[in-house]
Formats: sequence, C-alpha cells, structure tokens
Amino acid sequence: MSLLCQGLVQRGYEVALVTYYPSDLSRHSEYISGARLVELRKRGRWDPSVAIRLAQIITQLNPIALISFLATPNFYAAIASTISQFRGTLVLGERTSFPKGAPTRLQSLQRLALRRATWIVTNSYAQQTAIRNHFPAVDGKLRTVWNCVDLARFRFILRPKSPSTTTLLSVGRIVPDKNVHGLIAAIDFLRTQQQHVHVVWAGKVYDHEYFRRCQESLKSLSLQERWTWLPETSQIEEAYTTAQFFVHPSFHEGLPNVVTEALASGLPCAISNVGDAARLMQQGQNGRVFEPSEPTDIAHAISSLLQLEAKDYAAIQRSARLFSETHLNPDTMVSAYEELFAVR
Repeated sequence: MSLLCQGLVQRGYEVALVTYYPSDLSRHSEYISGARLVELRKRGRWDPSVAIRLAQIITQLNPIALISFLATPNFYAAIASTISQFRGTLVLGERTSFPKGAPTRLQSLQRLALRRATWIVTNSYAQQTAIRNHFPAVDGKLRTVWNCVDLARFRFILRPKSPSTTTLLSVGRIVPDKNVHGLIAAIDFLRTQQQHVHVVWAGKVYDHEYFRRCQESLKSLSLQERWTWLPETSQIEEAYTTAQFFVHPSFHEGLPNVVTEALASGLPCAISNVGDAARLMQQGQNGRVFEPSEPTDIAHAISSLLQLEAKDYAAIQRSARLFSETHLNPDTMVSAYEELFAVR
C-alpha cells in the first residue's frame, strides 16, 4: 500500500491515506511522503462511525478513485461509497486466502462488499480463482495485480557458492500455519544425507506454545547448533544479504511478500507449492517448489539447490533478480492500478 501511495504521488496524483486505528506509519514515512494522512480512530471491533466519517471525507475530496485493502476496510469502503453516493472508481483489494478451501460465514458476509466494487484486485492468481469459484457474481470485476517490492531496499548481491555450511533464511510469523516443524524435520533428514545447513528463522512469536514445541524438537534432534531464531526486525533486508538460499514452508499462501523480497535479493528459493508459487519459481528458473506436508519433499527441494554447480547457482540468482525487476517492479504495479482508474 505504501509503495502504491508513493508511486501515485510521483505520478502527480493527490493522495489521501486513511487509516482507522493507531498505526506505525513512521516506518513507511519515506513512501507516504507527499500524501495527506487521515487517521480515524476506531472505537471497537466494529465501529459504523468509521464508514460515516469516511463518507464525509469522500464527499469533501470527491476523488476519482477509492482504493482499500483487506476484508474489513473493504466493507467500510463499500458502505462509505454508498452513503456518499461515490461515482468514481471503487477498487477493493482482496488479500485473504481461505486456508480450509472455502470462506467461513464471516468471510462470506464480509464479501458482500465486493458487489459494490468497480474492480476487485487480488494479489495472487490463486486468490482470484478462489473468489471466482465462491462468489461467481463478481467474476467480471476481478483483476490480479501482484504486490511489488522495493528493489532499492532489497538489493541484489551475487553470492559465491559456499564450500562450507550453507545458510538458509526463512522469514515468517512463528505459528503452526508457517510449518516450522516441517522445516525442522527436513533439516534433520538432510543431516542424515550428510548435507549440513544452518537455518535462520526471522519472525515474531505469535504462538508461544508452538514456539516451545519447536524448541523442544530442535533439542531432541540435537539441531540447536544448526538453527538461529532472529527476532522481528525493521532491518530484515540485512538478513537476506547474509543467506545463500531462502526457504518458505508455509501451508497457506497467495503471493508471500517474503518470497518477493528474497527474489529481489537474488536468493534462490525453495517454497511450498501453494498459491502462486509455481508462477514465481518459473519452472525451476528461480528455485524449487515442494509439498509442505512432506518433510522429505522439503528436504529434496533444498538438496536440489545445494547441489547446484557454481555457474547454475549464479544463473538462478540473476534470474531471481530479473524476475523481480520485470514482474515485481513498483512501476508495474502502479501502472496496473492506474489503468483501472481509466477503464470503467
């Protein structure tokens, strides 16, 4: 969202960025400079006054487009656009996948807002397919626009093939869905094959009981020396520069931002074959995909990357960066949104 804001401002648009709960916008100050910031304080889990106040802002500014992201903001935006009789382009961004294969009742209720949209933008083709299948009435409004990545922040470094222990980086919240246990089992399997790697897992602990069980598994398998926990950090780009490969064993994803960051950094990736993974890996040109529920399959994907010849390792690094510059460029994303403003 912040990169979209920056791109639109740079193209001469007047942008108002509206949030409805206290947020750490200071982390994104370089991207949202030049935009008008409006913070609407939400008074509870569901606050109808947010939609009313947003409608007042819409009436005052009379924008050509209203863009929102995620289900609850979309709901507020749809109500506000109705109250204000907004006649511009309403773009509702779909970012939430359905891990159980189908939306819950609450998710279905929230998606009533999609009927009000001019366009519905998903950030993965997998999510576009899911929305089409479960909400066929909005099929004609669907467009997929991949998230972009800051190519200056996540810089490309051509890495030599390490002759010693290889560092695998994984970035994600520490929760069961991110499948930390699966990766631990895969690393143990690699050890039995005399392939020694060191994992750096960067992310915040959201499920402390799950984190405890992961630590117990590492201890019972004597893998503590091959695993480092890196706390959540605003300087995550540094972690990408010190790794040789990136691994993402998550059970559920659409377009994972951490994978786009890894590709921009030139890291060959081993990622779960979910969401848009196959498109991102381009049939092995940028890395490998695996079945996340099978630790041996995770291990085989990692092993395939470890066994690359030096020239092939360098080629994948360049391919990953080129893919980012072509498909994950901020200008590409901004142009895709700009086109939606013009086509009604």
